[in-house]
Amino acid sequence: MKAGPLLRVSIMTTSSKTVFVSIKDLTEKFSTRAMGALVREKLLLDLSRHDKVVLDMGDIQMSPSFADECFGFLIVDLGLDTIRHRLSFVGADRQAKILLQHVMLRRSSNRSYAA
Repeated sequence: MKAGPLLRVSIMTTSSKTVFVSIKDLTEKFSTRAMGALVREKLLLDLSRHDKVVLDMGDIQMSPSFADECFGFLIVDLGLDTIRHRLSFVGADRQAKILLQHVMLRRSSNRSYAA
């Protein structure tokens, strides 16, 4: 029997230091700013409880609006250095990696001008 999505463990392990989370457990839609804000709030909660969050980005397609609202505003809230040290992405495809890099770098440069 081939392992399929039903056998996937979404939250693989939790400790006080690191939590592994599947983004699919946080929302089913990756297209709106409202959903991006919801996921950002959940990530902020995880970051307040754990030293590091490893986020599984496998098998999703996110819009630029979702990415900006979720990950761009994490940069605004916490700063790029904090996010680089405390949030890791796994399973993201090439398109998602490019989008994440663009959004996070754009927001980090906006944050430095606002400071």
